Amino acid sequence: MLRFLRARRFIAPEAFKQFKDTEDWRKENHLSEIFNTIETEEFEQTRRLVHGPAYSAARLCLTAARSIPSGSVDATSAAFPSFFSKSRP
Repeated sequence: MLRFLRARRFIAPEAFKQFKDTEDWRKENHLSEIFNTIETEEFEQTRRLVHGPAYSAARLCLTAARSIPSGSVDATSAAFPSFFSKSRP
């Protein structure tokens, strides 16, 4: 419940509504059944796909983009200067 209170800035009625909506959604989608019957190896394969190299590259790009000053004219070359300084064939 604490996560819902934090998400709703400790406004209890809103936090409770969000909690109830989440619990209703979990029941409608049979999440307890899924968690109890999921194959461990299948889960690990899916996790590796979702959090694999592409995920890491996307996080790297987001981190680089955050370091670019607001109003930068050429944001891409500012984020990746070594890539854009190389001559291309």
